Amino acid sequence: MQRARSAAAPRTLAIRFALAVAGSAFLAVSAHVAVPALPVPTTLQTLAIPLLVLALGRNLAVLATLLYLAEGAVGLPVFAPVAGPPGLVGPSAGYLWMYPVAAFAMGMLLERGLGANYVGRWAAIFAGTVLVFAGGVWWLTVVYQLTFGQAFAAGVAPFIIGDFLKVSIAAALPSQAAKIAARFNL
Repeated sequence: MQRARSAAAPRTLAIRFALAVAGSAFLAVSAHVAVPALPVPTTLQTLAIPLLVLALGRNLAVLATLLYLAEGAVGLPVFAPVAGPPGLVGPSAGYLWMYPVAAFAMGMLLERGLGANYVGRWAAIFAGTVLVFAGGVWWLTVVYQLTFGQAFAAGVAPFIIGDFLKVSIAAALPSQAAKIAARFNL
């Protein structure tokens, strides 16, 4: 029995890593489904993050977001609109840096019972989305020296309707993380 477990451990780690890499690729693709806007484009990333949490669970979704940031840091063209390391300090950086935090928060809230129904999932996903926007506004106020009102007007207000729709779409989907974990014995 011990030998079977030790053989399964590397397989399980490889599957987890492959799922996280696939999640980071999904996040990268969602960045490039964008509508250009100043100073920050409208992308599908605030839909992709809760979908990752619902599909993979909190830990793998956080790992996927961290891999996504690392891919951008080494120069892969995963960010929109600025590729590579400049994206981590450009106008979208505050949003980007909050992706792992948002995935963690959404996952924790879903695991604590909010994932049981649509309203709970909506609340958990909305909370994570608010964290992403809070990071974006903070970045725009501190780094770009905008007032809070200017940062909110440029970095949140144009996205409110679209993000309410994204939250609503993601919340309509049940969590598949437990099923995936059971399938792959994670």
